[in-house]
Amino acid sequence: MKAVVVSIEGKKAAVLAADGTFNSIENRDYRVGETLEYDAAEGRAGVLSFVRYHAPKLMAAAAAVLIFGGAVTANTYAFSTVTLDVNPSLRYELNIFDRVVDFDSYNDEGAEIVTMVAPEVLGSSIEQAVDITLDALEETDYIEQDTPVMMTVDSHLSREKKLERKTKEEMDGWNDRKSKSGVKKSVSGESVIVPDELAKRAKDKKKSPGKVYMVDCLKGVSTGSVDEDEWLDRSIPDLKKEIEKRKGPSGGPGGRSPGGSPGGHEGRPSGAPPPPGEGRGPSHVPGMSDHDPADAPDL
Repeated sequence: MKAVVVSIEGKKAAVLAADGTFNSIENRDYRVGETLEYDAAEGRAGVLSFVRYHAPKLMAAAAAVLIFGGAVTANTYAFSTVTLDVNPSLRYELNIFDRVVDFDSYNDEGAEIVTMVAPEVLGSSIEQAVDITLDALEETDYIEQDTPVMMTVDSHLSREKKLERKTKEEMDGWNDRKSKSGVKKSVSGESVIVPDELAKRAKDKKKSPGKVYMVDCLKGVSTGSVDEDEWLDRSIPDLKKEIEKRKGPSGGPGGRSPGGSPGGHEGRPSGAPPPPGEGRGPSHVPGMSDHDPADAPDL
């Protein structure tokens, strides 16, 4: 039976088989992402304990991976979602290797960017995709100096923290490259992990998680009501400017400290989503390998 190696832990390897089951087999110097033929009976003994231990993430992945004609399509199925917002709102769907398998938009401005760069973005790594996209946003005058950019990350495979780090580092790297080339344009980039509740609200509103997150932050520093629908159609720079304006001199609503707001979190506006990683499961499933599938060769 065909299977793909999804994790390695010492002498054991976790594989996703063509029948949709996860199995624990002997590690014979396999690499994450490697496809192999194996005797299904070999891994059966460890199935129950393995699945019970890793059930939430593994079952999500099992439902996600498509098997067609005996070939595992880990290369084409979207395991993770990354969004990027300025005024254009863009969405990247990533496979297990963090390569872009789908590139789409949430608004008309974003659709123009997709049309411009989709051939370059599709199939590229998320780092390359962000770099290409920022170049396109600069070319179309959406980026000036210290332009606020909001990115969000979500994943079926507990890869949120790695993607959060990758996207933030890529925005910083883009700034460095522009600075070295003498271009006086830059982004003030932020990348956050999307809690499940926020992802659901964004989906219901057909808006990007980044826009919903920023409107939540605006609500958190506002003493009065906020027209959510109006602000969801505004740009990230507009939202950022309004948030700073409403914070007041002490950084909170009307000058109050954010930590003093009812239900607030110190350093975070009341009503805003939790900071990256808070309110979700751990970014690493105990017992699973720290090896990054994105570093493995493509199938």
